[in-house]
Amino acid sequence: MRAFSAVLPPRWTRFDLDRPVRDALGKVVESMLADVPPAARDRVRRYVFDGLLSSLNQLASSGVVTAFLPADNPAVAAAFPVFAVRPVDFTVGGEPIDPMDYLVGILGSGAATVIEPIGMVGVRRVTDRDTSKALTDAVAALPADMSEHLDAEAAARAGQAGRLSREIEYVIGVPETDDRWMAITASISVVRGEGSDELLEAVTSFADRWVETVQWVEDEDDHA
Repeated sequence: MRAFSAVLPPRWTRFDLDRPVRDALGKVVESMLADVPPAARDRVRRYVFDGLLSSLNQLASSGVVTAFLPADNPAVAAAFPVFAVRPVDFTVGGEPIDPMDYLVGILGSGAATVIEPIGMVGVRRVTDRDTSKALTDAVAALPADMSEHLDAEAAARAGQAGRLSREIEYVIGVPETDDRWMAITASISVVRGEGSDELLEAVTSFADRWVETVQWVEDEDDHA
């Protein structure tokens, strides 16, 4: 997969996972926790930093080459989307297949629609799930002297209400090429409650628009 560019929304950070991310992640966590009282900030920072670093390392291990996430505190944010980009494996049973046949196979499996980013073709598939229990467990697992500083009221509301999660999978690329294809997973989590469905749809629309900003970086050889 060749290099690509995409619009970086305000207060978002792009992490290229083929290089160290600790310094960039440290700055993001500082921004996330700007409202945490200074007395608790060091310990909370370590907790959040370690969790996010572990998540980014897991993404890298699963083949993700680039991740995008906002500088919002995930413990209390009304919505927390993460975009992950990976190359597409155009093989079935170890045998290579044409990318267009691959798309047709996804469409044939159902619950997928055709999309047409500028200069590309692709498919889009949406999966919803309820992550209420996972969030409740995560809030309950926080040490008492930490959770009380992570906006306890907001965290408690989030834990009681639960969260709705949506995963949107996009496979996009340029026909008749083998290096201008990518798979994007947009993972969106919103606090369940009044207006949560509308918020989920709004963030979904944002993800759809963001995918349309992806552009492939031209090599010098392309103009030789």
